[in-house]
Amino acid sequence: MHKLLCLIMALTSALSVCAETAANSRNLILIIGDGLDDQHVTMGRNYLVGMSGKLTLDAMPYRASVQVETISEQGQPLYVADSANTATSLATGGITQIGRIATDIEDNDLTTIAERLLDNGFRVGLVTTSSLTDATPASFLAHVSSRSCEGPEEVLGSTYYG
Repeated sequence: MHKLLCLIMALTSALSVCAETAANSRNLILIIGDGLDDQHVTMGRNYLVGMSGKLTLDAMPYRASVQVETISEQGQPLYVADSANTATSLATGGITQIGRIATDIEDNDLTTIAERLLDNGFRVGLVTTSSLTDATPASFLAHVSSRSCEGPEEVLGSTYYG
């Protein structure tokens, strides 16, 4: 619960910083480095431009990292996550177990930010270097209880986005 509160507070403060320009903004781009952590960025920086060098990532006006909570089927906290439940937390603000895509431990669909935007007349696009049915991108539009369900019926269901 504490981690979720910290995530909500971090996102709230980030959104309040952006509030002034939100009225004039046309786009929101969320870049997710699946599995990326600060030590990976540091290694890349040191290798490519040296310790005092700068990467393009360093010049981005906003950057955040999050730690998400993972729970077992019994609702107990787990200390290991995967990209399915991590992306679900990013996309929905909810907490779930390993392997679930935008569903809670009782298999209820969690509303994603992409769905909220679509419901409010915004356009949504997903760009990925993997498959759209991969756990991270799928967590923004799909609802499945197992990340291994990658067929079109599981991803699109009865709703056409396009």
